Amino acid sequence: AYNVILILFIQIPTTVLNLFILIGLLKQKQPLSVLVKNALVNICLSGLFTGFGIFMNRTSIIVLILNPQMEPHISFCKITLWIMISGLTCLLLYMAVFALIVLHIVRSQVPYQPKLYHQILINGAIWLSCLTFCASAFSPVILQVSYIENTTCSPLTTGPSLGIIIFFYVILFCLLPFGIAVSSPIAALCYIRKHTALADL
Repeated sequence: AYNVILILFIQIPTTVLNLFILIGLLKQKQPLSVLVKNALVNICLSGLFTGFGIFMNRTSIIVLILNPQMEPHISFCKITLWIMISGLTCLLLYMAVFALIVLHIVRSQVPYQPKLYHQILINGAIWLSCLTFCASAFSPVILQVSYIENTTCSPLTTGPSLGIIIFFYVILFCLLPFGIAVSSPIAALCYIRKHTALADL
């Protein structure tokens, strides 16, 4: 019942809202920085990617509960966890990118308008780094997964290599993006207050 409620009242509404925001951004005709739009679009895509992984995970739990004879697949468990972690990682990175873009616009007053191939290269690099780094954690040497009570997909064992992976993941994809996402708006606010005070003199 918990998983059904989660899907119906949290998962689906969140996904629909994400889709509406994404469509609105893609149809946006008012002047908007290309960098800002690009970051917001990828934040929505990351949210949808993460939500898709959560939906797969929760749906599999419901199916396995309703069909106790069904044998769960370890590969499916790995894929769902990989999608969720990769999407969440990209979400954190793009939130940091968005914060840096806002700070740049506030300080420069003239937003940089990148060429299309620059955007493709940057987005490709971010997504590829997230997908490949998260995929490396699911090597049998590093991490194994299993189904708790034959229903819930979960990590099973840890090895010495996992500690190294987690260390670099937390530093590069959690603490660093979070620090940037928090400090950049503060820096932008301080910049605005400083120059507003100077203008009033």
